[in-house]
Amino acid sequence: MRRIKKCFVLFFSVALLWMMVLIFESVREVKKPEIANKKFVVDYFKPAVELVTTPPRRLPKPTHTPQASHIPQSTQIPSAKGVTVKKIYRLAQLMYAENGAAEDDDCVFLTGIVVVKRMKSKKYPDTLEGVISQKGQYSTYQTGKINCRPDERSLEFAEEILRFNLEKDYPDNLLFQAEFPQGSKIYKRFGHEYFCLE
Repeated sequence: MRRIKKCFVLFFSVALLWMMVLIFESVREVKKPEIANKKFVVDYFKPAVELVTTPPRRLPKPTHTPQASHIPQSTQIPSAKGVTVKKIYRLAQLMYAENGAAEDDDCVFLTGIVVVKRMKSKKYPDTLEGVISQKGQYSTYQTGKINCRPDERSLEFAEEILRFNLEKDYPDNLLFQAEFPQGSKIYKRFGHEYFCLE
């Protein structure tokens, strides 16, 4: 009888010890990600803290380079009147709907340039929405494909074009974009997409 009691006590002690080890290990595993996440959050927000304490600096007018086109939001100085977030977003929607799948950044960028060039031309409406919605021009508007969520690339390019008037770096008669050549001359071609001069 004593042996049975001793075996029972021994078994219960080992089981209790094993349960304590399991609980300790599970608690330690739960704590590990929290520590890592805490460190990550601190490191991640460090540049933001520095940005807040550092006054914004003026940037020169950028030259379009698709590989390094992003301008940090906090340092952008608007140089065009009437530029709003809504207008930037709308242009980005069109750029993404028309050529968002294009591998070449210039294809997306020129899509926005053509729209702004049309706004400046006397032959087209002088508003962004007017150019986009003009009958027989952009099929993505007619089909509703334009009501999309643009990607970061389209948003960046749209903001650069509108804020810094980058259309000035391109010919005034760069008014055509289609899946076929038109006008007097092909300015650039990207696969089935043609950008042409009037």
